[in-house]
Amino acid sequence: MVYCQVMVKARPKVKKALPEKMCSCGAKFTPERKWQRFCSRECRQRDWSENHQRISLDDEESISHVVRKISAAPINSPLFLAVKSAVYSKVQQRKKKR
Repeated sequence: MVYCQVMVKARPKVKKALPEKMCSCGAKFTPERKWQRFCSRECRQRDWSENHQRISLDDEESISHVVRKISAAPINSPLFLAVKSAVYSKVQQRKKKR
């Protein structure tokens, strides 16, 4: 039997240019990946920290807000119980100081 081999040249893959995006800092940038949302690591970290504010347990308004949120939670997970006990102990310390 005689086999015939046909050599076909593979076409080089051409990367399509992604459209320019606007970062949360206001800078325009061309993303390197389709899912890229931020122009740099610093912008991504700044955005995360702005959207995930830490709650200070030194402010009474923050404490009462946390207590209301945790008390209304339908889950009694260990995390909720730990946070709840920490907040309540902080409240009790404040009441003793007065």
